[in-house]
Amino acid sequence: MDEYTIFEQEAIDRNGVLIGIHSKIPSYALWRDIDIERECKEQRINWWRNYIDAKSILHRNMALFWINKLFKN
Repeated sequence: MDEYTIFEQEAIDRNGVLIGIHSKIPSYALWRDIDIERECKEQRINWWRNYIDAKSILHRNMALFWINKLFKN
């Protein structure tokens, strides 16, 4: 199994949430690890806060996971 950096994994998870909610998004709108690496911790937490009340339990849990992970670091 491949090992990802935290930024790569967060990009994968963000893209998963967006695709799960919007079905399809253009490639230019996909998150890349470098985009997330440029954000401060507060920006990253705020991005995930938008999905705490998502309809999908998977998206809610993913948001909570990342918020908790980012608060601990």
